[in-house]
Amino acid sequence: MVYIGTLSHNIAAPYLYDNNLSVEYNYTGIKLAVQKNHDQHIATHYTLNIGTLSSVELVNDDNEVLAKDDDFDPQNYLGLSAAVIASTNLQYGWQFFTGGGINHDEYSFVVGETTHTGLSLELGLGYAWTNAQAILRYQTYLLHDYPDELDIDGINFEMGFHF
Repeated sequence: MVYIGTLSHNIAAPYLYDNNLSVEYNYTGIKLAVQKNHDQHIATHYTLNIGTLSSVELVNDDNEVLAKDDDFDPQNYLGLSAAVIASTNLQYGWQFFTGGGINHDEYSFVVGETTHTGLSLELGLGYAWTNAQAILRYQTYLLHDYPDELDIDGINFEMGFHF
């Protein structure tokens, strides 16, 4: 199955001057994926994420945006991941799944580039028709070589098609 979808990739860092606040870097873009179903319940999912930094926000503990900055140097994001997922049903009808995988992220800035690799947890739900599938997928990073104080996650809406 081949998927195309939206990309929302977020990095939250503690605000240096107040422990109750965080700075969130929000990347948006496109996600391309291929999924190989091994049977009705197990699959491997490979993705390519391409995005750009869309906003930088100052957020409190209640997830209220206190300030938003849309004026920043351009930044690009490229992510690659592979995951094994276990699902209630990979064929027809509703499905709920969880899985784990490895991810590699690259960020390009005006002044340079940085890369990070790690392990991720995936959760999702979707519905499959005969030749198509719609999925809402959440990914959070478990173990990674990002600095320890950062929280990284993403959410995607994907449409998949059998060819």
